[in-house]
Amino acid sequence: MTTSTWKKQPATDEWNTADSWVPAGVPTEQAAFTASSQTAISFTASGEARVANIEFDDSAPAYSFTFGPSATPALTITGRGVANRSGKQQSFVIAATSSGYPDPQLKFINAASAGGDDLFYCAGPEPDRLWRNQRWLCRTHPVLR
Repeated sequence: MTTSTWKKQPATDEWNTADSWVPAGVPTEQAAFTASSQTAISFTASGEARVANIEFDDSAPAYSFTFGPSATPALTITGRGVANRSGKQQSFVIAATSSGYPDPQLKFINAASAGGDDLFYCAGPEPDRLWRNQRWLCRTHPVLR
């Protein structure tokens, strides 16, 4: 499996910027995160990234992934899912359907796992809409279809 690593000094904060990864190119198999100066990552409305796995290694700081409104998922995770070995909370913030965003921005398919207790999923801007421990605390937001 090919691993693409988020750079220590990425070109931008946008996932789909090829120059932000080593080797250059948006990951399609494994996306790895280590120490970096850019830990707030965004997704464009027109982006449709697919990756098998996301892994945060021991040296990874806390990252925050922010998804805006889009007609198709900005990121689809297709393999093992998300694994966090850093000991720091990783956050995925998704635009909420209750705020007028009806389409999913983050999608897990096949056997992809959303990870454990050290990962935080929030459908914002309403902080009471959480996905944790592989279930919605509020079932009215079908972000993961």
